[in-house]
Amino acid sequence: MGYEIVAEEQAAWTAYRLLWRGGASAMFIIEFFRVRDTDQAHATLGRVEHDTTDLEDTKVRAQSLFETLDMPQKPDALRVVDERGEEVFVWRPEGRRT
Repeated sequence: MGYEIVAEEQAAWTAYRLLWRGGASAMFIIEFFRVRDTDQAHATLGRVEHDTTDLEDTKVRAQSLFETLDMPQKPDALRVVDERGEEVFVWRPEGRRT
């Protein structure tokens, strides 16, 4: 199974399409982001779609990709949102700012 970074609009459309057609039991979007020290604003560096019925599997995959995925900058943290766009998991390595 391959993973790719997708644009926000594409990821949202895909989540809607999968939910509407009933093509997948669950679809999660993993977002990697930086946090600005001055105001805690988040800048998204990349998104990866992950089709699975298991949130725990998505958490493991997200943490694995955190260090290995090629992104413009090193992320400070990640979050996982479900097919409805609701945040279901947030993670940051110890010692990282957020």
